[in-house]
Amino acid sequence: MFFSEAHKIENMDSIDGTVIVNLTKRRKGGVGFLACNTGPYLTVSHVVKGGVAHETGFIEKGDVILEVNGKSLE
Repeated sequence: MFFSEAHKIENMDSIDGTVIVNLTKRRKGGVGFLACNTGPYLTVSHVVKGGVAHETGFIEKGDVILEVNGKSLE
């Protein structure tokens, strides 16, 4: 998954403000976040505490999802 998250870039190496986050689903459940369509983008609307996304520490409410499984969402 590719996320655009300008508020975190200061702590990461990134040229264009895009951070690549790889999440692996657990056997039961999803990856631990909900997303909503906000115009031309899909935006993280909620991160489930204890879920895979929450545990990585890289996914936050408001992050924009640019790509999933190699497919662009732009």
